Amino acid sequence: MNEGEAALREEVRQTWLGRLDSLGVLLSGICIVHCLALPLLLALLPFLGGSLLGGHSFHEYLLLAVLPVSLVALGFGWRRHGDAGVLWLGGIGLGLLAFATYGYRLIGLPEDWERIISIIGGLIHAAGHVLNFRRTRALHDHSAHAGHVH
Repeated sequence: MNEGEAALREEVRQTWLGRLDSLGVLLSGICIVHCLALPLLLALLPFLGGSLLGGHSFHEYLLLAVLPVSLVALGFGWRRHGDAGVLWLGGIGLGLLAFATYGYRLIGLPEDWERIISIIGGLIHAAGHVLNFRRTRALHDHSAHAGHVH
């Protein structure tokens, strides 16, 4: 593989990792908006309570989407930049999202705590993806300019 092909492969990899981080932030944002807006929506449109949007299964499906995206994006990002803080933020956020989905009932917390823990977990999780994106982008920007004289 020549230098041009290697650079193109790296650019494609960088683009996909950035898209996965963006998707991780988007999924966290959907969770946060869902948790904040659902009480208002249920008050205005009570029939949503029995739908997927109003049910507990929404969090389960969202968590199933978040897990693989995060594991790939944060894992590959960490392998490139080596910043364990990214893994900690993402992992803590994912742990809180999983706890909000399944664990809060096990220890008998009221249902309101599910929303609070989900919002906190979503914010921490999104911060992990933003940091991952920045660390990976900084490496890419640095390596793109490493051979140039300024």
